[in-house]
Amino acid sequence: MFDETSIRIRAARLWLSEGYTTPEKVRTLHRTLAASRGQDYADAMRDEMRAQWRTRAEWLEPTPDKG
Repeated sequence: MFDETSIRIRAARLWLSEGYTTPEKVRTLHRTLAASRGQDYADAMRDEMRAQWRTRAEWLEPTPDKG
């Protein structure tokens, strides 16, 4: 079973892996999450995304070369 922390980490990594990595895209996601889940959730997710971005080399799988 997953606890709240591991769910938040997985969600943050998912958003990052789906391309929410620019300030504009993150702001858009933040507004969307705030509208649907509340401001506290949106703020916590933004903070977790920032934390996961700093450690992305540890968990992000390299994209295979397309050549």
